[in-house]
Amino acid sequence: SKTAAANAFLYIKVSTYRTVNSQTIETFSEPVCCSLALDSVKSLSASALSQTEIQLSWTNLSGSNQFGGIRVKKGGTTIATLAKNATSYKATGLSANTNYDFTVETYMTISGEERTAQAIISRYTLSNQVGSLTATATSPTTVTLNWTNPSSGTWSKIYIYQDGEYIDYWYPSHNTTSCSYSVDSGGTSYTFEIRSLNGNGVVNSTGSKTVNITTPAQPV
Repeated sequence: SKTAAANAFLYIKVSTYRTVNSQTIETFSEPVCCSLALDSVKSLSASALSQTEIQLSWTNLSGSNQFGGIRVKKGGTTIATLAKNATSYKATGLSANTNYDFTVETYMTISGEERTAQAIISRYTLSNQVGSLTATATSPTTVTLNWTNPSSGTWSKIYIYQDGEYIDYWYPSHNTTSCSYSVDSGGTSYTFEIRSLNGNGVVNSTGSKTVNITTPAQPV
């Protein structure tokens, strides 16, 4: 056996020999060239930038001049062909809160035969935000929130915050657009916020809905 780096060429010769009168006679074959398997890109990562964009990043190979280039595939379909020194790609035109499978593939062609190596990753785009958010003080220590959920399939969960502190969550299956929450005292201002999450549990903090309300004073 022979050890060599990936993306390399290995030339092999086979020898036969015999011993005649204490002398070894050795015959070598013509060298045969074989290309070893390609190495894939390293440290492939994906980040949801928005409801329609996902950023892919990776570490390029050392000795990348030994392969032809890099292809990016979405769900098995090639969406970009990149230079061999590329280390990132931004996929656009995607749908909110949708999981996409991406393949980053190195390739080269030798004697008419293409060799490839793949790295695969999946990621959800960011979810849509809730629509309108209102708050009503139904008593000095109770605030009722009303909101409009995003359209079906474009969100996986919502978090509710009071004065920056997490207090509650809802899933689409709850089919909830209103809930009442206790507050500490009357005559006090409070800030409520709702943020949506995607299928990876990533919060979409851009464009979250916020409402401020001051509760009535406690009766004397």
